[in-house]
Amino acid sequence: MSRKLDKTGLLEILCGAAYLAGGGGGSLFLGERILNNLENMGAAALEMFDVSEMEEDAYGAMAACLGSPKSVTAPDVSFADAVSAFMGLQSELKRDGKNLKYVYSGEYGGLNTCVAMYISIKSNTPLIDLDSNVRAVPELNTGLPPIYGFPPYPVILANEVGDVCAVRTANPNDSSSAEFIARQLCMAFNMKIGFSTWALSKDDIQKYLVPGTLTRAQKVGQAIKRARTAKSCPIRAIAEEIEIREICRGQVEKLELTSRDGFDFGITTVCAEDGRYTVHFKNENMVAYDPKARPIVTVPETIAMIDLDKYEPLTNADVAEGMNISVAAIPAQEPWWRIPEGFGCWKEILEKMGAAPTPARY
Repeated sequence: MSRKLDKTGLLEILCGAAYLAGGGGGSLFLGERILNNLENMGAAALEMFDVSEMEEDAYGAMAACLGSPKSVTAPDVSFADAVSAFMGLQSELKRDGKNLKYVYSGEYGGLNTCVAMYISIKSNTPLIDLDSNVRAVPELNTGLPPIYGFPPYPVILANEVGDVCAVRTANPNDSSSAEFIARQLCMAFNMKIGFSTWALSKDDIQKYLVPGTLTRAQKVGQAIKRARTAKSCPIRAIAEEIEIREICRGQVEKLELTSRDGFDFGITTVCAEDGRYTVHFKNENMVAYDPKARPIVTVPETIAMIDLDKYEPLTNADVAEGMNISVAAIPAQEPWWRIPEGFGCWKEILEKMGAAPTPARY
């Protein structure tokens, strides 16, 4: 059943989504800023619908911001580009006789989950209880829709002034080409651009994606909130809601980060009691190594971080040297990610990073 969410409920979802994103998806403070702005306009609330409540002949699509996480931290950054992209996709589908009536989160994250909320409120579009990947992903070809045969076709891109571009690759199933084109436009607009794609029917969503994932994020957000109030272990609280295993906890000794090609790349070194652990990332955390430099967890599993002093989930854009953090592994959602393509879509990224060629599950 649908349920109404006020600002408190929306913030709980964002807190959980920021943690479950695995290092990407945008910082929690950005989502909080969006909700604060909406609250000032008297609009920080919405009704969230279950996938089962979708109309049979209507479609839902995702919309988000694409680019370097560092590029969206400016106080005056706008998210009108994502609204323009979603409305642009509505217009494209209307010409094909399709009714795009719902919006859903394209990836977990303190920002991108909130972007779907923002679009819902600003365009009066029903939000459905769905995140299409149940984590954050760095590229259009790394996600559940493409590995189940739903290409990003067309991809609608928009900038902050409302210029809209429709990308239709020669081969509709060529997600890599769609990613390349989108990334070039992203870099042309200061490393940030709104995009919308993956318009799916109710039947396709129920068969191939994971309904109820915003509710899942809210439960994790509530767990973090409980731990913060009680000053207790956040990982133990989160473990009451989902499967999770702590990899290590300690101080961030070193952070290497560089932005290039529309991504943030880097390595986080955590000094724990039993040695130094490293986490390699491309926007999202890709692989974690133990003190003997052995890979202990790789994507599509989620490698999540939280500030143990502030009880705040961390993206790689938030991590700083000297922080006391916990690094934990969350199993990829089963059975959706448990197909060969569930790891295969990440292999090229891992190989270019010199990381593990085979999956590792902590």
